[in-house]
Amino acid sequence: MMKMVTENLRFQKVVSKKYIFEYVGGTKGDMVVRFLNGVEPDISFDRANKTEPQPLECKNWLKLIRVRDMTLERFEEVLSVNPYEYLPAHPLWCCCPTTLQGTENLLYPKYMDLLKEYDYEIISLKFEPKHYVTIFIERVLKNNYKHGTVNDSGVRSSNQTFTKQLRLEEAFRGGPTKIFYRFQHINFDQKLIFDRGGPDTITPFRKKFNEMTNDRILLHYDDLFRSDSCPFPEHSHREDEWLMLVEQSWCKYDENGYRKFEVPEGCE
Repeated sequence: MMKMVTENLRFQKVVSKKYIFEYVGGTKGDMVVRFLNGVEPDISFDRANKTEPQPLECKNWLKLIRVRDMTLERFEEVLSVNPYEYLPAHPLWCCCPTTLQGTENLLYPKYMDLLKEYDYEIISLKFEPKHYVTIFIERVLKNNYKHGTVNDSGVRSSNQTFTKQLRLEEAFRGGPTKIFYRFQHINFDQKLIFDRGGPDTITPFRKKFNEMTNDRILLHYDDLFRSDSCPFPEHSHREDEWLMLVEQSWCKYDENGYRKFEVPEGCE
């Protein structure tokens, strides 16, 4: 059953459970998870203030991009060995009743059974169109710009097989209006994520991610990153720490509508 977190009802923790924090690139997921786990921040100030992922005892397969790479075996491996209360994940299409193509996801019950078996719930960070431009810019600056590909056999190198390493002039060409359109209508920075090859997918997966609300606790971008208080009641005593982390997480960048938090003119 879907659980909603509205502006007036914030996330309440159930102590006995573990949680998967589901997010898209550019929405500070690793920063949030490290904070909730009580782990020291690890901010790369030379990478647009990107927070580095928290190490696990296995590869974090939950961050895989391509749908068919997320096998039941990999899913269970991460759930079974994760020692932390919170675990970061990119969009878990495997935990949705329908596929990106709109057909029935026949393996959906098996993935949900594993969540129940290991006592996990999914927390999903959603965002409104007014945040599209800022999120896209953060995703590019923190994950692509000047850093090239990762030469390892893990999750990041696997994902980079299916993502473009965008140059700034390519990513931001046309200004905020074009950035918004790319984010909303096409996966400009993403190759086909449910199979290899072919043109850039016509499936606007970030839009679909915001529509994927089944079996999830929903958190919202504004509540986490545009509030003057800590959005997690059980960590209210760490409010100053949280607000400092959020402030440090923003990129030192002021072009193309970054942090204007509004839908570009003509895109309504």
